[in-house]
Amino acid sequence: MDKLKILVSAYAFNPKAWTLNEFDRGILGWNLVDRLSRFYDIWVITHSNNSDDVLDALSAGALPKVNIHFVDLPKCWRFLHKTAFGRWFCYFLWQRKAWKYSRSLHDEVAFDAVHHLTPEYDWIPSFIGAYLPVPFIWGPLGGGERLPKGLLAESSLFDRCRDRWHLIGQWLGREHHARREGERRARAILVCNQETRMRFSKNDVQKLHYFPLTGVSSVNIQPAPKKKSYDQRTFRIISAGCLDKKNGFSLAIKAFALFSESFSASDFVIFGEGPEQRKLELKIEDNKLDSSVRIHPWIDGKALHERMQDSDVFLSTGLYDRSGFFVVRAMAAGLPVVCLDTGGSGMHIQENWGIRVKPENPEQCVRDLARALGELYRDKALRRRMSQAAFKNIKDNYTWREMGKTLKRIYGEVLLQEENIHFSKRGEERFFY
Repeated sequence: MDKLKILVSAYAFNPKAWTLNEFDRGILGWNLVDRLSRFYDIWVITHSNNSDDVLDALSAGALPKVNIHFVDLPKCWRFLHKTAFGRWFCYFLWQRKAWKYSRSLHDEVAFDAVHHLTPEYDWIPSFIGAYLPVPFIWGPLGGGERLPKGLLAESSLFDRCRDRWHLIGQWLGREHHARREGERRARAILVCNQETRMRFSKNDVQKLHYFPLTGVSSVNIQPAPKKKSYDQRTFRIISAGCLDKKNGFSLAIKAFALFSESFSASDFVIFGEGPEQRKLELKIEDNKLDSSVRIHPWIDGKALHERMQDSDVFLSTGLYDRSGFFVVRAMAAGLPVVCLDTGGSGMHIQENWGIRVKPENPEQCVRDLARALGELYRDKALRRRMSQAAFKNIKDNYTWREMGKTLKRIYGEVLLQEENIHFSKRGEERFFY
């Protein structure tokens, strides 16, 4: 039987390694297309901003069976990329132009399906998915995350007002005809967290699948080295990310301060840069933690992986973390995770390999995070079990190879009516693991 012909819409599509502020977009599209091209004939429509890196990779032999088409917006719109709203508006305009381009491409190729991979927001309409007359697969998607009501105090009035305008923009996007039509036509909708899943109606339950926004390369997964004897080393907590309000590092520092009152033989290292750095440094000084808490400049992925392997626990306090990018990297290093039960982190972490804390209010979060850290400090056997379980979970489910297989199973169900998707214990929502 001839291979199915799949059109992939991927605004972000790039083989280059991740950076501090753009962790998962381009590399997600690139690696999933790489895996899908082993099973299907793939055409990709992407933004021309990716062209230099993509063409360099193609000339080196990457993606030999993939047809890539670059679509650009007029140069007069490029100034919009300087603001968040401008970037979202460009996503919207680009989707319209990509749809117009796809119609002539479909007349030439006759696609069997279209898959919208990026951008990964549930509230940005996919015109290709809504109007191209072929089966539509949508996602993985985020965008449903909101700041937990009990943690509003962690944001300034300006941040709360900006968040309100953001929610209004999301509402307008979800009410757009193309977005509603795309939701109706989609054969499968992949979501990366529970909050985004709740943005879809009950009628969509049977086509919703939980699927991560980030994966890891199997060649970069190696067993964590045996750490020094518990009695001979400092208990190390590590965290990473952009130093801004949404990553909640203020909560992390307060939790460590409370934890260290009982467990002084410990330290906390934060890798990152951002607008909140000076405020966090002042908080460290106010809590007299200068000798045990350090904010380290950003380092590349390989170096961060090595530092994670030499640590004991990864602490994640993202207030509305869409992808859980660093949580996945921590598990790949064999680290147990303590995190807030929000966004991607809340989906990735199960009780076998981490501890989730419900975000009800700042005081409760700090107290419960400190308690979780203390539990892992005291119980070396628990840390070892969680470390092994986290590492196994990554190998079994989060490599690009395994994610490609899962995506192929979803394709089989929605395009070929193959009954081979694993259901959750509740019987209605499908998980990728």
